[in-house]
Amino acid sequence: MKRALSLLLVALPIVPFAGCSSDEGGPTYSAAGSGTVAGSSTSGGSDSPTSGSNQGGSTTMTAGTTGTSGSSNASGSGNGGSETSGGSSAMAGSGGSGTSGSGGSAMAGTGGGGDTPVSLGKLDGFLMQTPCKAGTSDDCDSNGWIYEGATHACSGGNLDTDAAATKTILDFPVTGGVKGKVYLAKMHFYGIMEPKIYGDSIMREATARPGQGNPADPAPFAWSKTAGASYPASDYNTYEIHVIDDQNKPYKDYYLNADTQQGHWTMVIDYERDLEVVAGGKIHIRSYDQNCRMIKNCGPSGHTQGATACAGQARTVTGVSAAMPAIAVMQPGLGVEANSSGQWFAIDVKTIAAKP
Repeated sequence: MKRALSLLLVALPIVPFAGCSSDEGGPTYSAAGSGTVAGSSTSGGSDSPTSGSNQGGSTTMTAGTTGTSGSSNASGSGNGGSETSGGSSAMAGSGGSGTSGSGGSAMAGTGGGGDTPVSLGKLDGFLMQTPCKAGTSDDCDSNGWIYEGATHACSGGNLDTDAAATKTILDFPVTGGVKGKVYLAKMHFYGIMEPKIYGDSIMREATARPGQGNPADPAPFAWSKTAGASYPASDYNTYEIHVIDDQNKPYKDYYLNADTQQGHWTMVIDYERDLEVVAGGKIHIRSYDQNCRMIKNCGPSGHTQGATACAGQARTVTGVSAAMPAIAVMQPGLGVEANSSGQWFAIDVKTIAAKP
């Protein structure tokens, strides 16, 4: 169980190479673990690692909706918008299998006025991985995406967790509380992510671009100006959190890797933010990449250092050791050699409290 806290009322508040990943808050808790497996799957898409390349035509994506397949490329070097107590799991090497852990779910204390404990279920301890296929470049073909021990291959040349067969897998109901009431969930995000330009429909938290330290500071956190807003699709992976209200309508959209440039580098994600959630609604996680390739975990300057430096530059997110439940991720390679380290994304729900 997570430690008991008094109910809080809180308010929500690099080496920049333009390139292409086509080369490319009185709660108490318990929470679910998550399993992982570095399986094998096929993927498509390729491109050259040159700055600003493979950024041709444009495709528009709508936040929280099923991604459309397609091969058009967008973004590039252009400017962006203004800005555990639970189970643990084993992880196998490439092509192996793992077992998923089990446990309780994160819950908030009562907030008065008939509130009951609010839970986000297995979102506390969430882990999604996108391992690389082996290769000698500083980007790689994706080996699909992995959640709870199951590997989901790319389809139609895209990596899209919102594909028809998997669209509801990453839905997490907001249970308890007073239906329709807004709560603040303090979440800690961890991972390795490449940069993504989300365009003018989103608001970046920081004026400055994301830092390239360990962790990235300022953090690349952003949100949509209007719920359900669209963003430009490109060959760079998205990391999205969509809040759906009790009427099954878009309420808030958050993005974890927003930048104003894209290129062959990755960022260490290790930061905490308050997100608004709605009792009786759900949280929907999405990741999308239109060519099923990604930038390897080669640090802030993978492109200039070259592929042979990836093994020595692959970074580990040390802060994840504080997560409860434990996040069982095999860093840095995700079950394959360090020279082919891919990307991953995890969530530790810390507290939940009624919004003032």
